[in-house]
Amino acid sequence: MLKPEVSDQVGNLQDVANRIRKEPRLVQTMDVSLLLQEAVGRWRQYADLLEASEEVPVAAWIVRRKVEGLVRPDEPAPEPIAFDPASRASWPSRAAEMLQLQQIRAGRFVPRAGQPPVWTRPAPVKDANVWKLVWSFPRLRPRREVSVALVERKTASLRDHMQFWETRLNQQQRIVFEDEMGDLPRREWAGYFLAVVHLWHQQSVRIIQTKAFDHLILEQPVK
Repeated sequence: MLKPEVSDQVGNLQDVANRIRKEPRLVQTMDVSLLLQEAVGRWRQYADLLEASEEVPVAAWIVRRKVEGLVRPDEPAPEPIAFDPASRASWPSRAAEMLQLQQIRAGRFVPRAGQPPVWTRPAPVKDANVWKLVWSFPRLRPRREVSVALVERKTASLRDHMQFWETRLNQQQRIVFEDEMGDLPRREWAGYFLAVVHLWHQQSVRIIQTKAFDHLILEQPVK
């Protein structure tokens, strides 16, 4: 227990907390109630309780450590596990024997009760080898891979699309974008649409669309 004369020397709660951190077992033999009485008596002399704001959390921490030491006993140290060198040396051999036994059991074929055996091991063929077996079955013969010739498709450039629209507008003063696309895949519409945007930016074509998502009508600009 913490004696009164000793408590005068450790009146600073922060010093007591530091000692407990270094020696956790010290809190089990410390008279925390006497320490708190002295601290509370000192706090009552303060004109403003804010002066004790730094000591109150430290006191609460000391009380909590005291309660934990009383409620939760020390855990016993784990007993060292003793290994027998003789048993450790024989363990791999026993494991290998068990694996070999399992392999033998897995290779056996046991027919069901009341049913004739459906599998029998064929007799070995004289002068048989792997290559003769492969060439005796046509399906096992390696097939020659047919080389695939990749045909490179020539893609039209932006200039080609612009010339297409200029030619069509010279032939016909008013055309519909969707009608000109015809059966072209949708992925190829982007190049033609980009050409229309470039021509419109150059003021070489006039675009008419009465409402959203309606057909695009292309006309030659009025000069």
